[in-house]
Amino acid sequence: LFYEQNKSHLLPKNAVSRLSIALVLLLSAAIPSQAVAQVNAAPGQAAWRQDFEGAANSWSESGGDAAYTVVAHQRVKGGAHGGQGCEWIQIAAQAGTKVYFAHDIGRPGVIDELRPTLWVYSDRPGLEFLAEITLPRTRDPRTGKPLTTYIPGSTFTTPGRWQQLEIDGFPRALQHQVFIMRSQLSMNIDSREAFVSRVLLNVFGGAGVTNVWTDDLEVIGHVPSSGVNTVALAGPSAAQSSAQNNGVPAAPGGTAPT
Repeated sequence: LFYEQNKSHLLPKNAVSRLSIALVLLLSAAIPSQAVAQVNAAPGQAAWRQDFEGAANSWSESGGDAAYTVVAHQRVKGGAHGGQGCEWIQIAAQAGTKVYFAHDIGRPGVIDELRPTLWVYSDRPGLEFLAEITLPRTRDPRTGKPLTTYIPGSTFTTPGRWQQLEIDGFPRALQHQVFIMRSQLSMNIDSREAFVSRVLLNVFGGAGVTNVWTDDLEVIGHVPSSGVNTVALAGPSAAQSSAQNNGVPAAPGGTAPT
């Protein structure tokens, strides 16, 4: 009855349809989609990642102060933190404090949001995660190459379990290192355009044999550095091991942690 009495004042059906479509389009434009909202809310999502799923090793020896032998170094399947594979390193070391393995991460610039993370499993505590910072505007008077310094990260403390190590607070830590280097080298240091040339893992767990598995290396806030002169920026050559294999146990066939 209402319709019969008021149909002259009601919109035609096709007009109602057009109005509904217009309202839907208007609401869609006003409310961002879930994907866009996530991107806007989390600009520091990981832009660089190594999942250690392939066959080729990506960590490389980078020296240290301990005499050591690399007993095993390979990608293994099973027991990984994420996915199917991880990278296993076994060393036999003598007295010292450092045996470094390095990993390239694409030279991101030093910004507040920068945060490399790495999952580590080992049978011994004390492993350290750190970043090498290159200052391309300052030459090291001792080598003639761009000056480098190191930013320490967290330390592995949970033998027999996976633990995520991280490095953060880069700008403040770099400022502190620059202050120290100015005092040590008695020279002005320009830290502009500083970038992470690589991350390092100190796999020295003490004298004897240490097993280390790594997985899911991510770099949050990865913004590639610009205007960097990459000539002569190659890292130092890997130190040669002086330890002998005498008394070193055989590698256990690449077994991954369980």
